[in-house]
Amino acid sequence: MVVSRDAPALDIAYKLVEYAGRSRLKLSTGKILLPGRKQIFRIERDGIADHDVLTRRDEAHVGRPLLQRVMARGHRCPEGHVTLDEAHAHARAELERLPSSLRRLEPADPPYTVEVSKALARDRDTLRRQHEPDQVTQ
Repeated sequence: MVVSRDAPALDIAYKLVEYAGRSRLKLSTGKILLPGRKQIFRIERDGIADHDVLTRRDEAHVGRPLLQRVMARGHRCPEGHVTLDEAHAHARAELERLPSSLRRLEPADPPYTVEVSKALARDRDTLRRQHEPDQVTQ
């Protein structure tokens, strides 16, 4: 990461979801963090996004997967070798596939639906139960 000399600050949040192959869960009040690596599937109707489903990375689901690996072990994967023009064209095409209500400055009404898969919710609930204060042995 690099910052400029005249503004040496970087405003980011890092959220650890997996460590050493094991899922991690943040338990802060009011902050939702789902454990493990994920994939998101877009469900479309007539070429326009209808809703998304957030899943575990290893889940199979209907719809079009949106995430693809572009880096592995510090090196770009073939999928990550795109020109700026290709990236721009891809972004434009993806924006055109969103409902018009999402491309406005005002919040969408109704909001765009993003579901959490049953398996991902089950993982979250299992980890939460394992770390509840009344479950700690003395």
